[in-house]
Amino acid sequence: MSNDQRAVWITAFVGRSFADEDEPVWNEIRKMLQNLRPIGLEFEDASEPQPRPISKKVREGIERTDVYIGILTHRFPIYGNTTVEGKVDADHNTPKSWGTSSWVVQESGYALGKNKRVILLLEDGVDFPKSDLDADQERIIFTRDKIIYCFGALTSMMGNLIAEKIPHISSDPQLASPPERPTTEQQQRRHRPQASKLRCNLSTRAILQKGTVNSKTLSRTRRKTLKYS
Repeated sequence: MSNDQRAVWITAFVGRSFADEDEPVWNEIRKMLQNLRPIGLEFEDASEPQPRPISKKVREGIERTDVYIGILTHRFPIYGNTTVEGKVDADHNTPKSWGTSSWVVQESGYALGKNKRVILLLEDGVDFPKSDLDADQERIIFTRDKIIYCFGALTSMMGNLIAEKIPHISSDPQLASPPERPTTEQQQRRHRPQASKLRCNLSTRAILQKGTVNSKTLSRTRRKTLKYS
């Protein structure tokens, strides 16, 4: 089957950051998604930054596909240690977590509202609170320098979603082909030798009871009965 004829079992819309520093992340994830095309995945993204959150182009992309894949990367640091005045403590200036693209967050919420399956690829450290909608979300954590490590989890999730789309062959034993039965002719051939033997035994017994057995009589009897074999 050629690439143009391959079966597409599931479609996905990808929400992502268009910041220059996030382009390498997108390139790696795009390669992983392309590697899933042979098993039935087709995907698209907005291709370019949109003028506003949840633009018409994004809404249409989410609505016509089965799955929303959101890529949430570091956008700004969140510090957990502050002074009384609310300023960052210079001695503890390591970010506690990272904020992410509010547009991708809003897109994932829109997808959930449209009853779409949502897969979130979160860069390690991104602050994305859990919600009551987590049952409809799948999360994969990745690090920027080892994105390929999440390929196994992504493949597993997409494989499960594709499996739900593929029709299953019924295993009902009543639908199985019945065993082949012998034809009437086969049955006759199977039982004919037994019937011939029975006739031969009965004829021989009758002659013996009469006491008139001789070689010619027995020979004629055998020839006669063998004609039916």
